Amino acid sequence: MIINLYFDHKYFHWANPIVRSIKVHEPSTKIYFHTYNLSEDQVEELESYSNTAYVDNMKLKFDPKISDAYYKHLNETDPLRFQLTCRKGEYILKAMSKFPEEDLFIVMDVDMLLRCPLNDLRKQMKDCDIGIVKRSETKIAGGFCAASSTKGAKHFLTMFDKLVMKDRLYLCKDQKTLSRVYNETNTKIKFLLLDGRYLDHSSSEKSYIWSAHKSSFGTKQERYEKYLKVVKQMEGKRNAR
Repeated sequence: MIINLYFDHKYFHWANPIVRSIKVHEPSTKIYFHTYNLSEDQVEELESYSNTAYVDNMKLKFDPKISDAYYKHLNETDPLRFQLTCRKGEYILKAMSKFPEEDLFIVMDVDMLLRCPLNDLRKQMKDCDIGIVKRSETKIAGGFCAASSTKGAKHFLTMFDKLVMKDRLYLCKDQKTLSRVYNETNTKIKFLLLDGRYLDHSSSEKSYIWSAHKSSFGTKQERYEKYLKVVKQMEGKRNAR
């Protein structure tokens, strides 16, 4: 299995807790970093986290032709972030090409924490092409997606990647576009509709993955400090075994 993480220099500090949590629960799983505008020291730090970590650091500038209309509509101050979040399909397809021997690929936001092994996900995905968290009829969560190395999965990812990067972030960012592609392909592709515990904002002890995305559950700084504390506790329990 490959876990794909993507971020720029502004989110670099989030790599520490998520990688440490992966090493606790999925120590043999490869990590593929798709990063932007990091320094050489930051790249070296990522590479030092694990001998199964791979870093593809790229340069990226804000392109108003891609995301200007969208970020202004939302009154956002960080337009570059939207160019990153909409490349999820590209990241998984690139990982599939780089690691053709692997069977399962995950892409997830970096401001997360893995709370347990992903054995259940492996079992559930054996007969499926794509695993997603569906929030509503028009919204599929963009923070977590699983894909098997199948023709169906590659078709879905390619279709999403082409559509979401078209016409200045078609349908406003990735969530609605994921939903559209799902609705257009769900009779041909085998989907696994994942439990919301794979993308939990409330930090429930029963969840598989925590996400710091929603500010209603605390500021990013508060969530970051909490994640560092929790991952240290997880490491302590692992070392005590």
